[in-house]
Amino acid sequence: MRSERVMWLLGGVIFLSLADLVLTISYLTSVGMSEGNPIALWLLQTTNSVWPLAIYKVFTVAVCVTLLYKT
Repeated sequence: MRSERVMWLLGGVIFLSLADLVLTISYLTSVGMSEGNPIALWLLQTTNSVWPLAIYKVFTVAVCVTLLYKT
């Protein structure tokens, strides 16, 4: 089992990533902010929906957190 410190850090990464997703969707749908990530921008432009962006974000964070946990 990983040390408690590592688990807290991975939890922080997950929390901050979800906060980033919520704020990004909020600003995209209300203020009219533009997306800086070219992959996320492509997803938004081709689908006209925030759901593919959310799925992409959850998938990439899950992969990264899993890799960090294993190493």
